[in-house]
Amino acid sequence: MNSERYAVYFAPPPSSALWKFGSRLLGRDAYSGNKIALHVPAGVSAQEYADLVSGPGKYGFHATLKAPFSLHPDTQVSELIVALEKLARMHNRILIPRLIVAVLKDFIAIRPKVGSRAIDDLAANCVTQLDHFRAPLSLEQIRKRRMQALSNEQDELMLRWGYPYVLDQYRFHMTLTGRLENKLLSVMHQVLARELEHVLRQEYVVDALTLFRQEAPDQPFQAVMRFPLAGGIQDAFHE
Repeated sequence: MNSERYAVYFAPPPSSALWKFGSRLLGRDAYSGNKIALHVPAGVSAQEYADLVSGPGKYGFHATLKAPFSLHPDTQVSELIVALEKLARMHNRILIPRLIVAVLKDFIAIRPKVGSRAIDDLAANCVTQLDHFRAPLSLEQIRKRRMQALSNEQDELMLRWGYPYVLDQYRFHMTLTGRLENKLLSVMHQVLARELEHVLRQEYVVDALTLFRQEAPDQPFQAVMRFPLAGGIQDAFHE
């Protein structure tokens, strides 16, 4: 049985300050696939911080556009690549004037200070127009998702699109930590906001869709190919 999965993310350009610092905060560069020296914020022990970022580190620094999925047996990766190139050409690059570090329920993430309809539309199109490439969820996957106490709408979205936080429930963000208890949540919010202050002063652009691949459940996700918005395929990172 093929256990690989794919995902469509926004990942900042590998040369950007945001990508470099975000990857250091997670201890891994998903473009190269290599572990890198973990940047441990002041006031947090190295082991404590490594535990906090071990979950998001597996996925790499990114914002989800289409959540991880197994490929439908009636489709091919080559077809997915063609569809991504076509979809990228349908959308212009999107300016984000200001990014902030924020608390999202029980974890810390980077998100735009103000919501963007253009980003929401891009994510919605990734979810809906690429969905025929997604294999149906198994009963076990549905059961695990329902352990998260989904709302009725989120449950319906999960059954229809394979993931509960899409369309009206979607929020563009780049995850920095796993789930945290309330006291630690407040502390880490302050710590990470301070650490990222210099990086988030500038404007950023959502400039591409990036295809990520996970070879097996115990392996991390890696960037495979980047598709510039309103352009062609820029580069392939792995075979």
